[in-house]
Amino acid sequence: KLDAPYSNLQPNITVIRESSDGYIYIGTNGYGFYRSKGNLKDGFDSFTTVHGLANNCVTGIEEDNSGMIWISTSCGLSMFDPYAQTFVNFSSNNGLLSDMFYWNASYKSPATGKLYFGSTEGLAEIRRRITTEKEVITQVPVFTSFSILNQDIKPGSEYIDEVISRVDHLDLHESDKSFTLEFSALRYRAPNTVRYQYMLEGFDEEWIKVPHERRVVTYTNLPPDDYHLHVRCSDGFGGWSDSSVMQISVSPFFYKTIWFYMFIIVIIILLFWWIYKLRTRTLNEQKRLLHMLVQQRTEELRHQKVQLEEKTAALERQNVTLTEQNKKITQQKENILEMNNKIQKLTVDKLQFFTNISHELRTPITLISGPVQRAKHLVAGNKEVTDQLLIVERNAKYLLQLVNQIMDFRKVETGNMDYNPTSGHLLPFVNDLVHPFAVYASERNIRVEICSRLRTDFIMFDTDGMNKTLTNLLSNAIKFSPNGGRVVVYIASIMRNGLERLYISVSDNGEGLPESDLEKVFTRFYQSGNHVHVPINGQSGTGIGLYLCKRLVETANGEITAHNNKGKGCSFRIIMPLIAGEEHELTALDLANAEKLDKANEIEEVPSPQKLNVLVIEDNRDMCLYIKSILSERYNTFEVYNGKEGLVELSQHDIDFIICDIMMPVMDGMEFASKVKANPAYSHIPMLMLTAQMSDEYRTQSYKMGVEAYLHKPFDEQMLLARMEGILESRKNSQQKFLYTFNAEDLNIEQETFDDKLIRRVIDHVHENYSNPDYSIDDILHELGCSKSMLNKKMQSVIGQSPGAFIRNFRLNLAKELIIKNREKRALNISQIAYESGFGSIRTFNRAFLKHKGISPREYRLKKQNHDFSSVE
Repeated sequence: KLDAPYSNLQPNITVIRESSDGYIYIGTNGYGFYRSKGNLKDGFDSFTTVHGLANNCVTGIEEDNSGMIWISTSCGLSMFDPYAQTFVNFSSNNGLLSDMFYWNASYKSPATGKLYFGSTEGLAEIRRRITTEKEVITQVPVFTSFSILNQDIKPGSEYIDEVISRVDHLDLHESDKSFTLEFSALRYRAPNTVRYQYMLEGFDEEWIKVPHERRVVTYTNLPPDDYHLHVRCSDGFGGWSDSSVMQISVSPFFYKTIWFYMFIIVIIILLFWWIYKLRTRTLNEQKRLLHMLVQQRTEELRHQKVQLEEKTAALERQNVTLTEQNKKITQQKENILEMNNKIQKLTVDKLQFFTNISHELRTPITLISGPVQRAKHLVAGNKEVTDQLLIVERNAKYLLQLVNQIMDFRKVETGNMDYNPTSGHLLPFVNDLVHPFAVYASERNIRVEICSRLRTDFIMFDTDGMNKTLTNLLSNAIKFSPNGGRVVVYIASIMRNGLERLYISVSDNGEGLPESDLEKVFTRFYQSGNHVHVPINGQSGTGIGLYLCKRLVETANGEITAHNNKGKGCSFRIIMPLIAGEEHELTALDLANAEKLDKANEIEEVPSPQKLNVLVIEDNRDMCLYIKSILSERYNTFEVYNGKEGLVELSQHDIDFIICDIMMPVMDGMEFASKVKANPAYSHIPMLMLTAQMSDEYRTQSYKMGVEAYLHKPFDEQMLLARMEGILESRKNSQQKFLYTFNAEDLNIEQETFDDKLIRRVIDHVHENYSNPDYSIDDILHELGCSKSMLNKKMQSVIGQSPGAFIRNFRLNLAKELIIKNREKRALNISQIAYESGFGSIRTFNRAFLKHKGISPREYRLKKQNHDFSSVE
């Protein structure tokens, strides 16, 4: 199939020839001719008038002795060079009788090698003379016309006289962007057979071919230089004529010439020379002026030196006097600093003394408040005694308030005041806080009102700080209000600087404050004496309450100010950040404690069949007796007076609960707690810490050591009982849950502790060996390397059962699960389940299962099948 990439038509074949070098030539009628690519499988190349063929209607194809292919067409004769793939066409203009040749009218003589082609006018004979060397064409092309920028330059014009100085020389300027030269071989007999080549020496690297119909050469933007344009022609049979040479000189713009560059260099040299001379003259002048100035300044310095020497002598005399004065001043400063240090040390010692005294006062106050509360219940029917006890209780509470105020003042002075916001409802908190003040204010007919305008009262606030702040403000408001007056607590949310803020105002309708006192009232130990006030509980105040309020509010990133009302009285206004509260879940211990607190005042304690042993460690013997009196009805109590004695008591008795004070001689509560929690024999015993310290540092440290609860002095006896019962009940609930799951996580033991590791090792060891009927407590003791009594005590306290009971219950729980799984398919019978669970005999298994579940294994499986769960578990 022929290769015609530009046409989808099937050509009409007219002639087929094979050349001496093995190529196949196929002529067609209207599509030129095709030549094979060497291998017929590779296809054919197509040649038409586009490539130089005389006509696309091929009538004959012959090859001469030189390897040239002659092709006759319907319009002339073409010679094809198979190596250069070029054509030379001949027509009647070249001597042919006719341009029209007959089909297949061609012949090559074997003897002479001549070619014959038949045309409509006669026979054409092709005689081609072959030489060993290329023929030399004597006729050379000549240049016929010249144009610059597409403008023809005619001979005789002024411009051409300026440009063409000689026939073979052309002078151009760089501004002549484009020029064109036309040339011709002046061969009028067969001009269409002539081929041309040209090359611009110095610009072109090789000869450029030009067909006979395009005899022009054009160049644009030639760089300034001298060039030689060579043009030669050929008759198409391989020979080339000598080249015609046109010398072309392109001159540059003036600013690109060497003379211009030299001129610029000379100008630059002269300019630098002039600048150098000018600079040299200027420097010489400046040097002269500087010399004169130096002389002048030297003379002035000489006079100044004389004056300075005189002044130096005077200063030396003054220095002697000042040195003596400085020594006196230095001595005075040292004396002042020493006195200041003594005063500061004395102040610190005073504050520390008052703090220690306050700390010691908390225990007697507890011993006053606690028995008074118990006495109130005992003499509830005697009104006179009750009234007296109420007076004692009220003054004890006020005394406690003063003690707390002194301790808070110490915290503020040392920078240890903490801010611990928690989520809560603010309005109920304020109502509970205002109620006692309202009762006292009613005795003077003072109304205490609460007004609120909050979007939500569930916010983040420091309950302790808010309590102390509002307590002081309410005390002052009632103190300075007249009888029949009015105290208003206003709570609202306001917008300030684009943020929502909490606004609290406590106002009264007294005489107000002098303008000079509005800022001084927040100064420590300052008390305004310009107005009358009625003290609460007969106390006149200490002058540190408002100072504490200001520091507490500033700790919460708020501000407090005092203002006189427009009408009458004074108001204290607090503005602090308002942050919405965060919801949280109560722990099991919190719920248990809350439930105990709710029931504490409703029912009496329920006696236990067997009382637990409680160890009380308190250095104050009265406090120790007081705690014992609270616990004696429910628990067996053992009392010691320091931590060292507590360790001895633990080694002698089985203790179930520890109540320990923090501040004690010999060994304090923190050291005692650390030793107990580090000792495997005692680490399981729950602890409740008592302290008069208000710092959160002790609480945090206690919780890190594993202490279960923390209670401040003075405390309510019902609160103490509720916290103890909550801890014990929470541990009992965890143990009950563990009996059903046998998962150590349900015991709520702090991870990585000795108890947690011990129980997990026991569970893992039993799980690995339960199927062995001979597995016993001795195997566990051998694995753990501890005594039987310690293991029994530890497991009884932590999981509520002995090691033997734990192994038995573990096997029974596994047997129950196997019964449930096999109740339908019955892949295992009761005997197989018994042996699978580690029981040595069926009788032992039935007896243990009946005792544990209250039903036999067979009945348990039947009830499970019938989905009757109510009577089993």
